Amino acid sequence: MLCQFLRSGSVTYRLQCGWSLCFLGLSSRIRKEIFVFFCRRGKTGLENIEHEVRISLITTGLDLYNPGINATGMTKPLTIKRPATASFPEQVVIGVLVAGPVAGLWYCQRTGQELHLSNPWLNLALYVAVFCVPLLWAFLMFHRRLEFEETEEITLGYSSAWEKWPIAWWNMFLMWAALVFGVAVWLHDFFSRCLRHPETITMTPGHALVVMVVVFCLGGFYVTMLLGRSENEARLSPEGLRMSIMRFHPWSNLHHVSRHGDLYAIYHQVNPALPAGVLKVRNEEIRALLEKALNEHHVPLSNAVDPQLMGVKMAVAGGFVALLVGAFWLRWHTGLSSLGITLFTFGAGIVLTLFLERVRGVSKYGKYKPNIEPPPVDEMFIRG
Repeated sequence: MLCQFLRSGSVTYRLQCGWSLCFLGLSSRIRKEIFVFFCRRGKTGLENIEHEVRISLITTGLDLYNPGINATGMTKPLTIKRPATASFPEQVVIGVLVAGPVAGLWYCQRTGQELHLSNPWLNLALYVAVFCVPLLWAFLMFHRRLEFEETEEITLGYSSAWEKWPIAWWNMFLMWAALVFGVAVWLHDFFSRCLRHPETITMTPGHALVVMVVVFCLGGFYVTMLLGRSENEARLSPEGLRMSIMRFHPWSNLHHVSRHGDLYAIYHQVNPALPAGVLKVRNEEIRALLEKALNEHHVPLSNAVDPQLMGVKMAVAGGFVALLVGAFWLRWHTGLSSLGITLFTFGAGIVLTLFLERVRGVSKYGKYKPNIEPPPVDEMFIRG
């Protein structure tokens, strides 16, 4: 039925309709029907399709095949490469690390047993594993650096949160309160109670599952933030600076740039008092290219500090202290669990950080959502 509808129009119309529907995420059955119809048009079906689809997309300003600039002249988002398939030994190790604890919790829940071992030190190790295993999951999932398809952009360097700390420490500082509180309370309980009386430690499977889910989610967030996996790569483009996967700043939007050794802070026209991003450029030749581009596009280098920046830093430090004080007050004066207080502090940190981003004008920077490398043609259209 769908093929008969597509036959009623011109070649260009059929291509635009068919491929637009595919990219809108129709079911695999419809995608396969469209694919088979196009393949029957000629002996070299796939090659003809690629050529005609590319022409059709270029005419509408959606050249998904060009890694540089599209037909409208705007910089294109990055395309994330699909990760390589793990080797068989790696898959076995990951399977054991994930399936083992889950199967253990399911067995204890089904048999009505609690997580408790008769040997005190094995019981202590089990308690530690409930917290450490999901952290290991988070690290395995989020530690890899993303790889992108080649573009004409020049990579300026990779920067972790630690490397950008001297300038950008206040950007996400409010989010650290939950981590500091959670780690401090866990260490206090571990050394004051668990280590002294490991035989008394017990936990229901449901409670253990909640703990593992929360630790995994928070661990993934902090691993990503620490390693800078979402904002770790800066690139130099003829049209501007790409500071992260989703943030691209055209030259016309840059107010000025400050340099502190091999660290550069860029300031946006939206709020030139507060840095919009920080990058670390280790290579001397790349630094020269960056400063040459700044000079050519009339973006001044200036280390002048606006009083607003100092005020914001003091407010952030005060907010961090207030979050910690509030968390410990709840710990000492209420019956709330440490896990619940940690989540509450984390949520409060998110709200305050979003308010800080509003002050910085982050929402007005604009976003470039990255593309994901499509699966192989046979996999995309035939599977399912």
